[in-house]
Amino acid sequence: MFQAATEDPKRSSADRAKFCGMLGKLSTVSFLMDLALMKDALRELSSLSLRLHSRTATIVTSCADIADTVLVFEAMKVAGGGKSVNVAQLVAIQKLKSRYCSRALS
Repeated sequence: MFQAATEDPKRSSADRAKFCGMLGKLSTVSFLMDLALMKDALRELSSLSLRLHSRTATIVTSCADIADTVLVFEAMKVAGGGKSVNVAQLVAIQKLKSRYCSRALS
């Protein structure tokens, strides 16, 4: 979508430049790694939230669930999470590369 917008002759050069900039930022490896990390973290927090909202949750089980989630986050710092590992593997085999605009903007 962004790539097509950067090459669309109906758009002004300023609009094409904006889309080119967004494409450059959104397709960097660091942005994708941050996005994958955020997805992993939100998945864990969602799971914790569901357990805490359960009708069977007690103070004791909730405390254990929170402690388990903290351990998961600490493990994610060292080894990464599911999506973070996937992106890191793609980067390692160089299938994921940053994209830039295919032609100079006029």
